[in-house]
Amino acid sequence: MNIDLHGILKSAIKDALTEWTKENSNLLEGVHSKEESGSNILTVKQFCEKHPFISEGGMRAKLNVREWNGMDKCIAQGTRRVLIKEKEMLDWFANPPPNAHWTYNENKYPRK
Repeated sequence: MNIDLHGILKSAIKDALTEWTKENSNLLEGVHSKEESGSNILTVKQFCEKHPFISEGGMRAKLNVREWNGMDKCIAQGTRRVLIKEKEMLDWFANPPPNAHWTYNENKYPRK
């Protein structure tokens, strides 16, 4: 009696992989939709190179008072480096809050 162990294992692995793909297809769809939606994380320099409507210095000036002008919701800060959530930042520029044109917070940094 000859048993085709290789064929049995190959079939079992293929069936298990197919089953896993069916069960976890929602995870795979989430990954693709996130990449397609353009929610990139960029440094300030990368953001300004990709979107030249604002200079790097102007962006950093706004980021220095981000708690005041509402840009803090557009930052993904896990390290010392300031990382920008591209989609949120573009939404912020498209619909800026009323105090967005100010880069200097008189209440937080009073003049001497």
